[in-house]
Amino acid sequence: MRLRPPRILRGRGRCVLTTVLLGLALLSACAAGDSDSGSSADPTTLTVLVTSEYWWMWNLPSHMPVFLSLFHEHAGEVEGRLVRSWENSPDGRTWTYHMRTDVQWHDGVPVTAQDVKFTLDLLSHPDMLHLPPGAARAEVLDDSTLTIYFEKAGSSRRWAPLEAEIPVYPRHLLVDLDPADFSSWEFWRQPVGDGPFRFVRQIPHTMVVLEANPDYFLGRPAIDRVVLKLAGTARMDLLAAVVDVADAFTVEPLEAFQLDGEPDFDAFWTIGDWVYAILWNHRNPIFGDPRVRRAFSLAIDRREIARVLSYPEKAPLWDVPATPGQRGSMDVIPPVAHDVGLAESLLEDAGWRDLDGDGIRERGSVKLMFTLLTRDPSLAVLLQDRFRRIGADVDVVTSPGRDRELIEAGDFDAFLGSSFNTSGPNLRNLMAEAGHVIPRPELERILVALDTIVDPTIRDRMFREMWPVIQQEQPVTTLLPSLFVSVASSRVGGLSSPDRAIATAHMDELWIEEDE
Repeated sequence: MRLRPPRILRGRGRCVLTTVLLGLALLSACAAGDSDSGSSADPTTLTVLVTSEYWWMWNLPSHMPVFLSLFHEHAGEVEGRLVRSWENSPDGRTWTYHMRTDVQWHDGVPVTAQDVKFTLDLLSHPDMLHLPPGAARAEVLDDSTLTIYFEKAGSSRRWAPLEAEIPVYPRHLLVDLDPADFSSWEFWRQPVGDGPFRFVRQIPHTMVVLEANPDYFLGRPAIDRVVLKLAGTARMDLLAAVVDVADAFTVEPLEAFQLDGEPDFDAFWTIGDWVYAILWNHRNPIFGDPRVRRAFSLAIDRREIARVLSYPEKAPLWDVPATPGQRGSMDVIPPVAHDVGLAESLLEDAGWRDLDGDGIRERGSVKLMFTLLTRDPSLAVLLQDRFRRIGADVDVVTSPGRDRELIEAGDFDAFLGSSFNTSGPNLRNLMAEAGHVIPRPELERILVALDTIVDPTIRDRMFREMWPVIQQEQPVTTLLPSLFVSVASSRVGGLSSPDRAIATAHMDELWIEEDE
């Protein structure tokens, strides 16, 4: 078997000299004679551009080759990693986990339930507060068994019952360190993990070298070495063969799908757990009327927005909250159709008419005017134009330093955001922030029930029950789901859309393709 050899000249118009110089620039950062330097020319090494020198942070996928979580996610479904089985109480707030006993830290110490409790306590420590205090509490029963008590069953943006992202840290190495100094711990200079790859060395601000863990409980990975390149430019590094993969968060969709057209590259995408959405202030008389909110939703052409954001044509679009399973299988109803005529009829029905012929509707002496607060002015300007076509005068205001303060104070008309999480509890929180009083009892019933129901099948069904109400009431208008995109050289095998699009999250499932 022969792995794909290094390719200096790849695709049309590639410059051999540029490729060599960029490769040498990266190699020169390594000590002389070091054979595990970062270069995609090495047929046993995969080089990945990641988003930050803090690659080990719990909220970045780049930690996943080194640190395991309790669970691992595939297409919205979870499977055990550090745990082999689990059970929960009927109300979904008490979970007991039975951990694997064949997982070791890379220094040979077994991974135990004490490590899980330590990590949970650490991340919710008052000096860190990466997790809300009191959201979850762990009790160790023995080295391989622990119980976690959750404040609520269905919430997110914290340690969740089927946690598939937050890594577990080694208690025996970290227990005496000060949580206030977490980001500057000496440990991060030579971290000890428990995942499919072991830390070898790093050059600050430049690269991290990992090697396959021969003792990994799922078997030795197919790739011998992984280099995490900590800084760079996705397009330049890929074209120059300095990296094999530009992972999620390092490349924008437009750039990714431009590279996808090159003969040696493929772009991969997956649906994220947050959405682009407009939060309406229901205290404002304009937006207290669901007919007006629905009219604005009908005025939006979501496929047009997807094209502006460079989403692929086959990427699904929706305007409702969805569970991880529904996102993974893309089993979600289509969004409200773009229909300017119906939008105008709804505004007419709500009493908004253009009485003076200036193109802006009014109701009595009140003009259909409002301010759209945003951090994304380019998308807001597109919506401004579409809303103007149905008779609304919209002023776009960018205030990234104060938007959260204004929203919490209720001092806004509408807010366009790109990081709304629409799990059941978060959707209810969004409605509360908007001053929304839920008029439909079935929606309130579902949102309350989601705090205690953990069965994925039942949660899928309850979310599906919400969809017609959400599309009719438009308490929050979802534009489209988020998209995580990566780009890889054709020498990388195992990536796919939408299941395995993030390389660092699935590094133990990847391989280097054989030479053709």
